[in-house]
Amino acid sequence: MVVFNTNTFIQLLIVAIPALIAMGIASLVGGDGARWAEYTGAIALIPLDLMWRLAAAGGSEDGDEAEGQTEESTGLLSLVLPSGGGHVFFLPNYLIGALVTYGLFTGFFT
Repeated sequence: MVVFNTNTFIQLLIVAIPALIAMGIASLVGGDGARWAEYTGAIALIPLDLMWRLAAAGGSEDGDEAEGQTEESTGLLSLVLPSGGGHVFFLPNYLIGALVTYGLFTGFFT
């Protein structure tokens, strides 16, 4: 059983958009659409999760503590906490994206 948090589902839906676009373009030009969708999705997950976490690290704009957040949950710690972005078990999604990308390019997943 793989444990996802809500941010993971949202991020995977967002990453599906460029992956489907890459699949469509590759299919139109006669390439392997599924392979390009895998590459694009895995690569797009890395910056998406990092930007998501950097936005969570900034905290609230009004300077007041956000409801449910403590001082410890903002800042650099939010780059690894599950509340800062997507997680699969205990691994952040940017790490999952990097490992999948590495596995695709080295042939581990093929």
